Amino acid sequence: MSVQTESKHAPSPPVPSWVEKEAQDITGLDLLGLRAPVNATGNVLLNGVTTISPMVRYISLRTWITHVYGQLGLPDSSRDFIEFATRVESAIVVGNLVDNPNASGLIGSDAASKMVAEASKQIELQRLVKQPAANIYLGPSLQLGIAFERDEGIAGLTEERGLPLAMAADEILGKTRFGEELLRTPTLKKFTRDDLAKLGAAFPIGAPSEKERQVLLSAILPTKPRSESEFNRVASYGILLEIANNSDGLHEFDILNHAVDPDCPLLPKYTKWLNGWACYFVRDMLAIVHEAALAAMLYALQDEGGDERPVAGHALICAMLRDDAELRVALKDLGLLPVGRKPLDAPLHELARLLDERTSMKHKGQMPRWDGLSEQDVIDVAYEGGIKALAMLPVSWLLSQARVAKGEENQEILSDYLSPQGWARIGIEQVVLPGIADMLRREITIREAMSELAMRTMDQHVRIAWARLAADPNRDVALLTVDNGMWTLRNGKEFRPGRTASRLIQAIGWLRQLGLLQDTGCTKEGKRHLEEIRNHLIEQEGTA
Repeated sequence: MSVQTESKHAPSPPVPSWVEKEAQDITGLDLLGLRAPVNATGNVLLNGVTTISPMVRYISLRTWITHVYGQLGLPDSSRDFIEFATRVESAIVVGNLVDNPNASGLIGSDAASKMVAEASKQIELQRLVKQPAANIYLGPSLQLGIAFERDEGIAGLTEERGLPLAMAADEILGKTRFGEELLRTPTLKKFTRDDLAKLGAAFPIGAPSEKERQVLLSAILPTKPRSESEFNRVASYGILLEIANNSDGLHEFDILNHAVDPDCPLLPKYTKWLNGWACYFVRDMLAIVHEAALAAMLYALQDEGGDERPVAGHALICAMLRDDAELRVALKDLGLLPVGRKPLDAPLHELARLLDERTSMKHKGQMPRWDGLSEQDVIDVAYEGGIKALAMLPVSWLLSQARVAKGEENQEILSDYLSPQGWARIGIEQVVLPGIADMLRREITIREAMSELAMRTMDQHVRIAWARLAADPNRDVALLTVDNGMWTLRNGKEFRPGRTASRLIQAIGWLRQLGLLQDTGCTKEGKRHLEEIRNHLIEQEGTA
């Protein structure tokens, strides 16, 4: 098989389904389906990296494996390619660990460490993980224009980015004893410990060579972005570099806090992309609050013996919401507790009025910004768990409404970012806005709003569970059985609420590995790339 190349790039394709499944989660399954819209927005704003691709040099390794595989004329089939790739990956991981037992970021390091400990002079290469790096890094390689999909057979390498990266890696790997032996005997599985140690020393996974680094940077931050997806990625990396350049460090969710800050120094230059990340923040808040509420109800159901007998769901929620003390604290901490002896029985419009006061607009635009209540404030209370999470349900809906209702000409944002998959994923346009209007019209109380949204949360889980079961009879993710309003916990089913894996921490890691970031902020080269990004924005503004 000859190496397949492509010189012209189509718009970056979406991440393959296998990557999305892996990228759904860091602390639990997406059993409400509310992380999917957050992931979708993250992919629009920052593609080319996923939550399971922390080491950028694996992209170089994948291109080299593809190049060598083509040179050897091996079968043009995914199955044969993966078998070959897993042996190469195993050699790299084992070699890194033999050379440096403290090496990090290696896929399959636990299994490799065991192999190293049990072997003597020779080590037989074995598959280390179910999902090899060749699969994990395919999505980023496609989105970065380094690889391209073919109608049949394995993905090829693009002439402009893929082949130069493979050649840069080959200058190192091709000169090792491992590389030479592999070309002579592609089926070879046993290598000496010394040869693998030298391989690891030559190719540490966390330190790309200078040539690799330059090719990778040209793909991740192209000097002339050729599609909207590339421009979005460049702009998002620009925001990360701007934050790092003006602070002592860069943390995972800094970009979200900047996105809703009315005094953000990056406005108006990065307004379009900050608006996108603000939408991400809104959807992330909704997912977190609903997941925390689901967990609270499941714990309460277990306490009521729901793992042994059916429990009336509505009665359970009503019993939870009788704890006025905890509910009052949750609202008071946010400055949203109405006055009076029974503040929780005040009309919902009182909560809406208080929230409106705490979101007094300071910066107009598609996504309005204010100094008061933020999405992170609501998230922090929801994270405390228990019935405080239920208290945050109407707050999160009202805060989402505020981001929309106080905005200007925001229909595009409302449809594209805040309401993907619409009704099925609690879209702001299809569910939240009409839902709030209906509750206010019926003049229900704050407590009743908490109850109705808690019930909707459980219904959301049941719908998602049934939809997945209908698509695949072997995919039963239901946490409980619901029958005529009676709830029963499923044996062995557990749920851990969490936050959508953002891919931001991986992107920041790539910037460090590529020499653009350090602990004190941007490096000299990082500042140079930042200046190029600023020029991109000026050019785009001039052609808009």
